[in-house]
Amino acid sequence: MEEESSKIQVSQLEIQNLTVSNRLAAYWDTLGWVHFGLGNLSEAERYLKAAWTVTQDAVIGDHLGQVFEKLGKKQQAAHAYRLALQAIGRNGNPQMRDRLKASVAALSSGANGSSVVKDAGAELCDERTYKLPQIRDWGGGYKSAEFVIALTKEPGVADAKFLSGALELRDASAALGALKSGFPFPDDSHARVVRRGVLSCSEVSKGCVFVFYPADAIAQPSVGIPLGAAQK
Repeated sequence: MEEESSKIQVSQLEIQNLTVSNRLAAYWDTLGWVHFGLGNLSEAERYLKAAWTVTQDAVIGDHLGQVFEKLGKKQQAAHAYRLALQAIGRNGNPQMRDRLKASVAALSSGANGSSVVKDAGAELCDERTYKLPQIRDWGGGYKSAEFVIALTKEPGVADAKFLSGALELRDASAALGALKSGFPFPDDSHARVVRRGVLSCSEVSKGCVFVFYPADAIAQPSVGIPLGAAQK
């Protein structure tokens, strides 16, 4: 799956290519959970961190929390469980939700369920948000544009493609290369993580940020803008 992902080129992107990263994350989660069962906790943490960063899936968050707990990292375990609890949503597995709540309560002194979930909702978004101080001139006012980005472990600028939005931001691909430093690849493979997101710049906030879409939304094209018909 890592090899398959390495062949994706954003210049020739198809909708189905955007699902590869989610499938890759599922394999990373499985491998990380196997390492956990074998007692290889450092390896388990690396693969589960990468899988969580891609998908923010509740099951993966639960797995990561258990690894942290086994390592004696109680604060990090509680944090992982809180985020997993938020990610599971209202219609998720009720037994898993109850177990996550119990784990949070056991590891977080003085924390109650409602405040934990409220805080975790913002944290999930924060984990997908990256500031880009490299972009200083976007034409003033508020501008936004959608991009698809391929992140790799190799040095250099990430592969990025402008999909739609403000033309003033279409040449921001070089600045988006800074996002590579924030992704925790678990090994030395040539895997590519392909994700969609929106770059927004505002005079009010005095800067630009890039927000990755949640994993369950990355394969959905922009409204009225087919992926293969992005502006050139």
